[in-house]
Formats: sequence, structure tokens, C-alpha cells
Amino acid sequence: MKLKSLFNLIITIVAISLLVVILVKTNNTHIMIKEEIAKLQLSKEKPSIVLKNLKENDFITSPLVIKGEARGTWFNEGSFPVILTDGDGLIIAETQTTVNSNWKTDDYVEFEAYLEFTTPEVYKTNGHLIFQNANQADSLEESAYEITVHFK
Repeated sequence: MKLKSLFNLIITIVAISLLVVILVKTNNTHIMIKEEIAKLQLSKEKPSIVLKNLKENDFITSPLVIKGEARGTWFNEGSFPVILTDGDGLIIAETQTTVNSNWKTDDYVEFEAYLEFTTPEVYKTNGHLIFQNANQADSLEESAYEITVHFK
């Protein structure tokens, strides 16, 4: 009888231990999911890129220095592409951003980009600055950020 009671006790302890392990893993997964949802909500509340010296419909000339902040998740090896197009979508200039701090973060990282370009023909007075997410595969954020610009 003692052997049967001991066996039942061991089975009960093993079952409770397994249940505790399952509950802990489930709780950890639940916490991780909540953290990812919070990141997604934050990325929707705040833009991925904040430009400091340019805004939608600004007039630009060459050379153009662009200053701003982007989430670290946009960078790959400390940079991401910036493209300037004319109103027809033809590429006028391309460059890469540069950073002077740690870009391996979810927080904002300051960047600069330098563009030299030839101003398009007179009838093409507007264009677009396109900032491309260099980490699209790892990011839940948009793949590009675009503003309309006008040429002086």
C-alpha cells in the first residue's frame, strides 16, 4: 500500500510540475505578444521618420542637406536609402543616410543625408523625397516614407 501511495504522490508531483512549466511558458508567450502589440501601437502613434529641416511641399535647391530622426529599426548597418524623384517619378538623385550614434535600437536615431542634383526642367516643378526602410524584412513598419517637394 505504501508503494502505491508513493507512486501516486510522484505522479501528482510530476503532473503539477508539468502544469507549472506549461503555465509559465504560456504566460511568457502572452507577455511577448503584449510587448509586440505595444510596439505596433507605438509605431502607429508616432511616425517612423521625423524630418527636422524639411516638411511636405517645401522648396529645395541643390545641394540639399536633410536632417531628421528615424527609428533604429529602419537602419541597416547604420544607414538607409534616400531617393529624390521628379514629378514623373524619374530618379534625380540617390544617397544613403549617415548616423553618429548607436542605430541598434527601437528608439529614434538622428540621421543626415546629403543630395546633389540637377534641377529638373521648368515644367517639372515638383518631386518626391523617398526614404526607404533598409530593414523591411525585420520591421512591422512601413517600407517607405515620402514627401512632396518643389524645386526652386
